[in-house]
Amino acid sequence: MRLLIATLIALTVSFAFFIMVKIWGKSQPYGEYNHPFFTSSAAGAPQTSPDPLVFKILTPQNLSEGLKTEKNIYLNIAITSDLKLIIVDKDYEAQKQFDKKVTAKLHSRLFTDIIDGTPNAAVLVENYKEQLKDKKIIFNMQDNPLQGTTVFVDTMKSIGLEAGNNFLFISAFDPPSKDLKSQQATYIYGTSESEILKIKALESMYLIEASTFRADVVIHPLTYYKQPFFTEVLINELKRRHKKFIIGPLADGEMNDAMALKPFGVIVR
Repeated sequence: MRLLIATLIALTVSFAFFIMVKIWGKSQPYGEYNHPFFTSSAAGAPQTSPDPLVFKILTPQNLSEGLKTEKNIYLNIAITSDLKLIIVDKDYEAQKQFDKKVTAKLHSRLFTDIIDGTPNAAVLVENYKEQLKDKKIIFNMQDNPLQGTTVFVDTMKSIGLEAGNNFLFISAFDPPSKDLKSQQATYIYGTSESEILKIKALESMYLIEASTFRADVVIHPLTYYKQPFFTEVLINELKRRHKKFIIGPLADGEMNDAMALKPFGVIVR
């Protein structure tokens, strides 16, 4: 009998705490961040087009041609051990390391050791200074380099993008975004893998209202462990917080489903 009473008390307290957390989360005020990245590229007006932006993944192989035709681009970047900011084809680099049985990360290798004379080889960001100025860019930092953020900021200054008005920075790892945000608070940032995990964990416990969204934009493919990532619950919470979301990279046949969710943008290969 005592065990039953104790269990009921514990359940009652837990339920009360659960309700309090949800009420607290729903009561938090959120404002919209009017960053230039979220406006049209022309007059600085809000993006009013019903169509999401399409960000094209460019690699060293199709970079020169893609910069001529694409307005919105997605670049995988990395830092070398000699502190160069490079654009890479991450699939090509991974396959090359597998073939050579090399496990060294890009940030522990010299730029001259990474380039190999093929069209897929890494290229320097600074070589595309003029072509990048009129683009909306998603920079996806690979690895977790120690001096990555310093090199990134210095390179943005050298190519005239130091204001951060036309790009979004993301990384699968927390440290690059956290460190860069401490230096450049006005830049906008996408979600890391650990932040995605926390968001979905709280959503699964029906406590999405209490989750912390450090990033300005939620970026993820359509699925999460073979289940839909952008659920109605998550999308409603993002709208409540005035958070934009970008879907991708998309697999073949996913464009219509992604567009139906009315995201800010999608990422295509």
